[in-house]
Amino acid sequence: MRSVLNQDYAGKLEYIFSDDASSDGTFQIMREMEQAYRGSHSIKLNRNEQNMGITDHLEKVYSLASHEWVMRMDGDDRSFPHRCRILAEAIIKYPQARYIASDVELVVCESAGQAVWPAHLEEDKGLRAFLPQDGTAHRAFLGTASAIRRSLRAPYSEIRNLSMCEDLYEAHRAWLHEGLVVLRNKLVLYVEHSSNISRINPRLKNRNMETFLKGISRLKGINQSFIQAQEAIVRMTEMFLESCPDKNSPHIESVCRDLENRKEFIRELRMEVEWPEMTLGRKMRHWPYFKRNPLKLLPLPVYGRLLCLMYRLKR
Repeated sequence: MRSVLNQDYAGKLEYIFSDDASSDGTFQIMREMEQAYRGSHSIKLNRNEQNMGITDHLEKVYSLASHEWVMRMDGDDRSFPHRCRILAEAIIKYPQARYIASDVELVVCESAGQAVWPAHLEEDKGLRAFLPQDGTAHRAFLGTASAIRRSLRAPYSEIRNLSMCEDLYEAHRAWLHEGLVVLRNKLVLYVEHSSNISRINPRLKNRNMETFLKGISRLKGINQSFIQAQEAIVRMTEMFLESCPDKNSPHIESVCRDLENRKEFIRELRMEVEWPEMTLGRKMRHWPYFKRNPLKLLPLPVYGRLLCLMYRLKR
């Protein structure tokens, strides 16, 4: 479920709850909660007849909003009580802002929803940073902890249909227009699930061949989504540079560096996706990639068994 707080500058809030193809029972509960609400703010409910995918669903939610600023919230996360106040203060303090990213408190949960252990985003490079630092453009931000100006959608709305990583796309679009603001405040309790073995619990993913192969498969899917998002960002950046009037500003120089770095990063991601199926001859042709971990030259089953053996020895 996608829910947002849509705020005007007089402090009036508009709550929008939107769900992809929810069951009748779930939507009925949402409807009853709406009817029972007696507060001063407005509430909108939306249920899509079929799953639209995350980017099209967000476009639908943004179109339902009445005001300029939208604070996003995904269904399994929680806003801290002070979130709206901090973001509202940032909106006033940074009038040039188009996208305001905040930090989160990350917890890892079992499928039943019980927190297992606290974690930190710094430990998860897949979420926190994708490329060497050059300003803030390369950092990943979590959409569920963001506030976004609705007008940010307009210039590049034709690039859509990302299966995930839409927050990367939105944050980068704001950075292109020098409207990205990053807050250090932890404003959202962000829930990750322990079933995601490739990102959440790397200590366990090599305990046997079954979890090793599941981890490889999961990582492949994640990287394919990263590639899709990064390619969309490259297209958007090229469109931005074509229409930019001042080609010599320091910001545009940074954008051009980012573009070249990002293209190189896409090539690296493709190697991460393809290497398990490569023959030895093809691997040798890509030696600069494999020299960082020569063990990947081994066939995947041999490489996996070796990692599992190392896991048991460490224990």
